[in-house]
Amino acid sequence: MTNPMTLDSYLQQQRQDFTDAFKHPAAYPVGVQDPAQTVGVFPPASTWNWDATVEGHKAFLRTVGGRAKEYWVTVSPDFDRRYREAFLAFLEREYGVVRASVPKALHADHVLNAAFARRHGLRYVRMALVWNTYNMSYGSKIEKNLTHADAHGKYMYLIDYIIFAKVLNIPPPVDYDDYRRRRLEIARRIASTGAETEELALQGMDGFFGLWRVI
Repeated sequence: MTNPMTLDSYLQQQRQDFTDAFKHPAAYPVGVQDPAQTVGVFPPASTWNWDATVEGHKAFLRTVGGRAKEYWVTVSPDFDRRYREAFLAFLEREYGVVRASVPKALHADHVLNAAFARRHGLRYVRMALVWNTYNMSYGSKIEKNLTHADAHGKYMYLIDYIIFAKVLNIPPPVDYDDYRRRRLEIARRIASTGAETEELALQGMDGFFGLWRVI
């Protein structure tokens, strides 16, 4: 760590990191069976190492392109009460984000629903800071419904529209009618990041919600 970050500057970087992930999803998985899977054949080059401060191989760091560092934790239930502290310690150690500056309203979030990951044999999930309002809104219905969806034997899960929208603080659609009313608004928010055009976002979201019956 050379230049300590404020919480706001870290959140801005996190937004950019997830935008990069959305542009190049094959290079930025969000759920895997084994950490070695995060070092793929797609650029940018990445490396990973266990978090030496956490026993039992329950957390690891992934460095992408020699710059961005991701934090991953196991979805094993015996780590559920400790992953927030582990993530905050990582932020302080690697980015200089003072732990006391992170309010309780900012959740340390498994960006891929942990119950879904466990059900489909994905042992590790990427972490992010997400405001509680959005985290709980997505978790109460969409992620709950996703838990019971058929993942068709996936051994790795990539970023999707639900994860990206949650990190961008976009309120989730409450049902399909609400999605139809708000789809252009959501597409414009996504396009504002530079991740893709409005047209592609509309096509992608329609396809996503047609495939995954989560609203």
